[in-house]
Amino acid sequence: RGISALSGVTIPTVIDSLFPNENNSILIPIVEALCKNGFLQGSLSTYKSSTATSNAINAKNHVNTTRNAIFTPHIYTYTQRNYVDSLFQTNGFLTEKMWISLGLSRNRIEAFVKEAFPEAVLLQKCIIEPNKIL
Repeated sequence: RGISALSGVTIPTVIDSLFPNENNSILIPIVEALCKNGFLQGSLSTYKSSTATSNAINAKNHVNTTRNAIFTPHIYTYTQRNYVDSLFQTNGFLTEKMWISLGLSRNRIEAFVKEAFPEAVLLQKCIIEPNKIL
């Protein structure tokens, strides 16, 4: 059931949102292993989430920390990369507004562009082909 649900995902998805009643401490290592072994086409990013609870008897706050993860399917990353490559090839530049609209961080966009266009010039708010600079 879990593999088929994750196999159909096309955007980054929080594991807990797909399986709200499952134990993440058991589920996340299984999904990690499936990704690592190639049975699930994607990657898993784990993080800790905290929820505060109040103990009325002792009037103390307790923070419960649970491990959660985001599954990012390879098709999502592949599509983003192709879109960035196409934009850069067509325009010769990418602006910060462009990559933010694609949901990409500065680090991610730099990695995409450096890999495909190693001569690109990285400026503070844009990335440009050297031959576009006067």
